[in-house]
Amino acid sequence: MHSSGKTPLIRLAKRDGMAGAGQWGIRIAAILLALVVGGHAVDWTIFGLLALPLIYIPTKSGLRVPKWGFYGFYPAHLGAIALLRYVLGV
Repeated sequence: MHSSGKTPLIRLAKRDGMAGAGQWGIRIAAILLALVVGGHAVDWTIFGLLALPLIYIPTKSGLRVPKWGFYGFYPAHLGAIALLRYVLGV
């Protein structure tokens, strides 16, 4: 016979035997899926939340970038975008 307990509406799979990395992978996938569904339902600005961890990371890393590095990066990234658009035919 059936057990006397109620059957839940949504049955959650137990992950006790799964490795910690697998558990975190499922959690991250669920969060990303929720963000994508929320992006379609509300607006794509929901992806601005993904920038929050980057905002709160300490900025003093001690990394020294030459000033001319940014002068070269800007045209290079525009060229990469143009190349990508050409390859995709957009």
